[in-house]
Amino acid sequence: MRKAPVLLLILTCLWSCSRPQEQPRPLVVLEITPPNGARVYLNEPLVVTFDQDVDLASITPQSARVLSGGTAIPGRWEVDGVHLSFWPKPILRSDRMDGGYRPGLRHSLVLTGFPRPDGIRAQGGAHLAQTLRHDFVAKEILPGPSLFDLSMDPGRCEPLRPPGTAPGAPLLLQRGEAIVLVCDEPLDPSSLVSEEFWIEADISAPGTQQGVLGRVAGLHTRLVENNHFQSLAAGSCARIQFWPDARLSEGGYLLRGVPQPSLMDMGGNLAWSEAEPITLARLRILPRGFGPDSTIRLDFLDAHGKSPQRIPWADGTATWSDRGELSVALPAASGDGHEGVVVLTGEQTQGQREAIQLTVPAGSKAEFLDLAGLVILRSQGSLRIDGSLLRQRQGQAVDPVQVHGSPDQPVLLSVLLDQALASGREWTVLIAGGDLIITGEVQVDTPLILVAGGRVRINGSVRCKSEHLHLLGEGGGLDLPGIPSSLPGVLVDQPHLNPLQEPLLFAAISSPLPREVSQRYDWGRLVVGGRDGTGRWSVGFLPADVALERERVVRHPGLLQGDGSVRVLVELEVLPGGVWDPPSLDFLRLDWEAPEGLPFAR
Repeated sequence: MRKAPVLLLILTCLWSCSRPQEQPRPLVVLEITPPNGARVYLNEPLVVTFDQDVDLASITPQSARVLSGGTAIPGRWEVDGVHLSFWPKPILRSDRMDGGYRPGLRHSLVLTGFPRPDGIRAQGGAHLAQTLRHDFVAKEILPGPSLFDLSMDPGRCEPLRPPGTAPGAPLLLQRGEAIVLVCDEPLDPSSLVSEEFWIEADISAPGTQQGVLGRVAGLHTRLVENNHFQSLAAGSCARIQFWPDARLSEGGYLLRGVPQPSLMDMGGNLAWSEAEPITLARLRILPRGFGPDSTIRLDFLDAHGKSPQRIPWADGTATWSDRGELSVALPAASGDGHEGVVVLTGEQTQGQREAIQLTVPAGSKAEFLDLAGLVILRSQGSLRIDGSLLRQRQGQAVDPVQVHGSPDQPVLLSVLLDQALASGREWTVLIAGGDLIITGEVQVDTPLILVAGGRVRINGSVRCKSEHLHLLGEGGGLDLPGIPSSLPGVLVDQPHLNPLQEPLLFAAISSPLPREVSQRYDWGRLVVGGRDGTGRWSVGFLPADVALERERVVRHPGLLQGDGSVRVLVELEVLPGGVWDPPSLDFLRLDWEAPEGLPFAR
């Protein structure tokens, strides 16, 4: 009598097991703005709308990228429910060339999906259905307002104001300190003109020298922040530094501006429109040794504060560019390093070398006398010519470097060299992932291309025809046959996968900071913003007036012996393996205060 219920239970279980398991519906992209193929403003965000809320943890440098010429461009990703936004690095320079997008060039948004396990996911775990590529072109730089309008009020520009002061209260400053004004919306950097601002004495302020009327100093201006609203954290978007071109004594001053300025927001609205010059801020220069803490801040937004000095123990110089970070720019063409450490002496029978480190020792000759075709020496780290590197092709006509590319549509260096190798071009190419150092002699009768991910440092001599010398990267030298071409139609691309055989160290050092120094400082808080990637970074400090020796480096300037200003040393170590994702540093801030009553050095 009990067999029927048991049989029914078995059949129910079998039916349940035979039912197909319900799979979570995949994550799907509904819309991308601007649309595919559009021409995008240099500061315009990309917005991707999905059909499900996005898991922020799945947005990584591997799953979401914006590329130009195979290289990821800097910017910020933001997730808000079903929306994923990419904001390119803000524009700060007047020529508008320093933003994330590259003017006039084609870019690609790449979103990684199934079957990649590291692709974009929804909060419920569903993976993006498939990898998606979305192409667009960044607009060319045109005169006048040609940026994406981020104004809160399309009809007016937010006013400039001193940060953190009560309305009408003076801005308190130490002598030699920059004057700072902020704005609650981004500004068009091409409209900031130093000559439209000046300093006047405020004769109504106590302590001001009597009889001083009118203009007492001009101003040099610098836009140091220009954030968009969505990433706003400090209560303002734009931040302008004003540096007087004359030393100001104690007392009260006015920061003045012309009646009809060039300065405008990104929508083309003037910062102000008055019939007479206006006062933008009241200033009070404090007696020596009094007043608020001062701050050293390095944002790596331009070469301000950079020293070209070589770090002896590093493989290469870190890239302190105008793109808002200190990082590593390893050329993909620097090779896979499979030969290890290579030392070249005597007559050479191979024209293709791929080293971790490559040297021609002092007192030695490396001769490439009868080798035909492309001679290319690649080193992942440094490439040093301390002796002589000679190449002669007797009776052969010079084979000039011809590039079928343009600044708008460049050819990648790795592609150019692959094509040159396949076609047997008679060129000589030296490529260093780190620094390319020539203290000896390079003499060739072919076109010569010098490439460095770090810096080209020529303290020796280079001998070739001046019209056939090409240099890609920073640096140069004095004993050159002429001004080298930078091959503007060639883009030095970086690798997608990490090719390193062993760790490499890249470093950069600042000039002495601060510029106007006291005899000693009370050094305060140190704040550093960086990311490790596939490696690690570190920050150290050295006295400004001592030799560059590693044992002198300390991790906080308060540990230094002696007085005076300091130099900041940044080291970036890149480890092998994985995708190419080197460490980088975004900013460094160091607070200091001159002790009360201590005079500043002049």
